[in-house]
Amino acid sequence: MDGYIYRPIRPLSKSLARSLTTRLLKPNHFTIIWFAFYILAAVNFSDGSFVRSIIGSFCILAAAFFDCLDGDLARERGKASSAGAFLENVLHWVSQSAIVVGVIAGHLSPHVDAFTSVLVTGVYLSGAFMFYVMYILMNIYQDANSNYPIFSKLTSNMLPYMPLDSNLAMITGFFGAPLVGLTVWALLAWSIFVFGAIVQYRALRNNARYD
Repeated sequence: MDGYIYRPIRPLSKSLARSLTTRLLKPNHFTIIWFAFYILAAVNFSDGSFVRSIIGSFCILAAAFFDCLDGDLARERGKASSAGAFLENVLHWVSQSAIVVGVIAGHLSPHVDAFTSVLVTGVYLSGAFMFYVMYILMNIYQDANSNYPIFSKLTSNMLPYMPLDSNLAMITGFFGAPLVGLTVWALLAWSIFVFGAIVQYRALRNNARYD
């Protein structure tokens, strides 16, 4: 399922994937390209200026296009693999973390001390990590969790907007304020983590009473 950011891009990436007859260009080459665009976005955000924030947002858009293209090309050639998917997931984690570090370095660090900057970076990164950990745990224990449909509906409604952290940074970056987007994401991620942890604990505790 494509998110709203990817839907307008997908027809173009599929068309380009079909037209790429040369075998010199492989799906992993485009994986490296989109990863490079994410890093370039982080570098631009770290400058902290209005213009460089806009450039960083355009870099994320370019990364989204090549992110679509690598998968479309792999499927077009019948080369889709679990190894490629694993590499993409790892690079997504690294690139999203780079966006967070870049935004904070450019839009927060100049206004606060080093300790606060490092602390906020940790809160933002751990929020994203806890969100995905909770999502995985809720899926593992869904049979024991009568409240799972509540969490499932919540996260499924978020799916079209993922990756929400970089997408929010991109949208607000066009206005020169990517930190606003990341702050919204961090608050949302931590709220969902706390909500999911409470729901999960109560469900498992109630389930244990009947064992």
